[in-house]
Amino acid sequence: MKINFNRIAVLALILAGSISSVSHAEVTILDQNDWKVGLGGFIEFDSFYDNTRSLVETVGTTAIGRKGTFNGDNGRTQFSMRNSRILFNIQAPVVDGWKTRGYLETDFLGYDPAPSSTAPSTTEQAFFTNPTLRIRHAYISAETGDLQILVGQTWSLFGWEPAYVLSTISVNPVAGTSFQRTPRVGAVKTMSMNDTNQIQAGISLDRPTQRDGSLPNAVVALRWMNQGRKSGFTGPNSDIKAQPMSIGLSGAYRNFTQTTNATVDTNTTGSMSAFALAVNAMVPILASSDGKDVSNTLTASGEFTTGRGYGDMFPSWTGGLSQTFTAATATNNTNLDPGLGGYDVNGNFDLIKLRTFNAQLQYHLDGKTFVTGGYGQLFSSNISDFNGATGVTAAGLYDRSEAKFVNVGHDFTDHVRLAVEFDQFTTHYVSDGATAFDNRYMLASYFRF
Repeated sequence: MKINFNRIAVLALILAGSISSVSHAEVTILDQNDWKVGLGGFIEFDSFYDNTRSLVETVGTTAIGRKGTFNGDNGRTQFSMRNSRILFNIQAPVVDGWKTRGYLETDFLGYDPAPSSTAPSTTEQAFFTNPTLRIRHAYISAETGDLQILVGQTWSLFGWEPAYVLSTISVNPVAGTSFQRTPRVGAVKTMSMNDTNQIQAGISLDRPTQRDGSLPNAVVALRWMNQGRKSGFTGPNSDIKAQPMSIGLSGAYRNFTQTTNATVDTNTTGSMSAFALAVNAMVPILASSDGKDVSNTLTASGEFTTGRGYGDMFPSWTGGLSQTFTAATATNNTNLDPGLGGYDVNGNFDLIKLRTFNAQLQYHLDGKTFVTGGYGQLFSSNISDFNGATGVTAAGLYDRSEAKFVNVGHDFTDHVRLAVEFDQFTTHYVSDGATAFDNRYMLASYFRF
C-alpha cells in the first residue's frame, strides 16, 4: 500500500489547527420594565481538506470539478471562522394576552465575491479574515395561546425547516435538503388531540421567487407530533434535546412570468404556475426512557420533495444553467435566477423539474456524544432538455448531486463542542455521463453561548 505522506501532513495540520482554545463567555440578559433582551450565538472554527478545488464552507449542490480538469485533479485546505453567529432575542411586555418579540440573527457568510484565479475581485486573505456580516433571521413574532403569527425573514414553512435538515458538520445545506430563509408573513396553530398527540397547521405568504411573476409564493403545511415518544437529536451547533416523533406535509405554489419563446416572439409573455410537495419524518428507533434522557437513543429522519420551479430552496443549485434574461428591448427585461427554468433548443420556456430525498440516523451514546450518518440526493429529470440551447454550455449541465456523510461530535462542556466528519459529494454530468467526486475531511470546534 502506498502511503500519501503529503495528505497525512495536511490532515495533521487540520487537526492541530482546529483544536482552538476558547475562553468562557457570559451571556448578558437585560430585564427591565417587562422588557427582556437575550444575547446568544456561537464561535465556530472550521478546518477542512477537499481533494478538489470545487467548494468553500457551504456545499449546497455546487458542481464538483471533473477529473482531468485543473480543479478536479487538485485539492485545497481551508480554515474559516465565517459561520460564527450572534443573535439578539428581544421580548416585549405582554399586552392583552399577546406575547411579542423581535429576533435578529446574523453570521459572517455574507455575499463576498469568491477568490478567482483569473480575475480576483478580492484576495483570499480578505475573503476569510474580513467576512461580510449578513442577516440570517430578522422577524417579529406574536403569540397568544396556541397561535403564532410571524412577519419577517426566517425559515420557510416548506419542509418544516429546519427540523429535518441533515446534521452535517459541513456548513448546511448539502445535496437533497430543502433549506431556505426568506421574508414572509405566516401563522401556525398548534392543536392538542390528547396528552401526547398534537397537530400543527400553518400557512405562509413568502417573497416571490420571481418578483416579475407578480404574485407572492404560498406555502401550506400540516404536521403530527407524538410527545410521548422521543429520542435525541441535534444539529452540528445546536443543543442536544429529546425530539418527538413527527410526520410533516407541506406544499408550495409560485408563479412565473417569462417570454414564451425566446426566438420567435420576444415581446409576448406568459404565466406559468409551479408546485412542490414535501414529506418529512422523524422516528425514534431507540426511544428515550423518560422523554428527557437521550442516552442510548437512536433517531431516524428524512425528507422527500418533488415539483418544478423550486430550485431556489436548494442553495447553489443551477444545473449548469445561467441567469435567464428575456426581452426585445432593455426596458422590459424579465429576470429569473439560475436553476429555476430556462429556454430549450427550440426557444421554448420551461421550468426545471426536481426530485430530492435524504435520510439520516443519529445515535446518542449519552447526553454529550453523538454519531450521525446520512445520504442526500437532488435529481432533475428535464435538465437534459436544455442541452444545446442558446447560451448553455453542454459540458456544464448536471442533473444529479449527492452527499454522503458520517460524523462524531462531543460536548466537553455545555459550551464547548468538537466534531469530525467525512463527506463525499458527487455531481453527475449530462453530456457524457461522467460523475465527479469530492472527498472532504473536516474538523470543527464550537463555543456556544
